[in-house]
Amino acid sequence: PEARQAFDKAAMLDNKNPDYVFERGIAAAGFGDFAKARDEVKRALLTKETMEYYQTLGEYEMALGDPDAVKTALERGRKVEPKATSLTRAALDYYTGNLDLALPEASAAANGGESPYAPLWQALVQKAKGDAAGATQTLETARGALGKDWPAPIYDYLTGKLSESKLAISAKSSDRMAFAERLCTAKFFAGEWTFLSGDTDQARTLLQDATGTQAFYRLEFAAAKGRLAHMTK
Repeated sequence: PEARQAFDKAAMLDNKNPDYVFERGIAAAGFGDFAKARDEVKRALLTKETMEYYQTLGEYEMALGDPDAVKTALERGRKVEPKATSLTRAALDYYTGNLDLALPEASAAANGGESPYAPLWQALVQKAKGDAAGATQTLETARGALGKDWPAPIYDYLTGKLSESKLAISAKSSDRMAFAERLCTAKFFAGEWTFLSGDTDQARTLLQDATGTQAFYRLEFAAAKGRLAHMTK
């Protein structure tokens, strides 16, 4: 709340500074107000165009369940920075069904060590493309480098070495926010993997669990919201 108040004041004092307006949007997303967050990022883009702004806009549009708006944000961002790649862009391309772009983006993020979650996204894309064996290989290779550290349990779950109940237990942390974020990512990847395996009902339950964590800042939270928006139609 204090951060949001500070960004509000900064943007009011200098409403022509796009970075202040952009950060105010991020603060709104932290409260789960993705419509407000989207509008603030759009406002920032009126005076400053960067791939970071566009991919953030895409993330919020994904949370709001609008794949066409996500595609538009990505297209405009690529005109600004044609060669840029990131895990967020991989997730957005995956969400919109552009798997041929999502796979190299996720692979680059995984190979570059951008995030321990990157190989999980890569495996999702591979599974969505029908390469189940390749997805499993990606998970097993990445799992070997993690040891016992989080998010190793997610890899164990997706490769059939850990039950769903034990996955939830493994996400526990004395830090309330860390626990929420861990549980959100665990439930998202479990839900998405289940969705790709054809069990829509179980996938919906898992993805609802992911959004129930209110880990609004997580990319996986937005992705879970986006998937649920179309599963309930």
